[in-house]
Amino acid sequence: MHTYSSEQLASIAAKIKSVKFGLQTSSEDMRTLTSRLLTQQQVDSEGQIWFFVSDEAAYTRALLNNPQVNVRFADTGDSLYVSVCGLAQVLKDRAKAPLVKA
Repeated sequence: MHTYSSEQLASIAAKIKSVKFGLQTSSEDMRTLTSRLLTQQQVDSEGQIWFFVSDEAAYTRALLNNPQVNVRFADTGDSLYVSVCGLAQVLKDRAKAPLVKA
């Protein structure tokens, strides 16, 4: 998997900062790709993109077996199209609800 430099991460974060939704694609059964629209919560200083998710959804449980994801962002008005890949991790924090960082 590609590792991004700090400059690349900063550039990606700046580009997607104002894009509210990301389309996350993962494999629920190691064969079938599925996508879902998620609302971006933040991009942190390490380049991790945070989303709120349901811990009861099948795709959230599937991330435990196959954490590889692709997240795409688009702002057609600005001709902005960004696609990033990485590993997702589901974190549970009762104060914040389940989160996925990608």
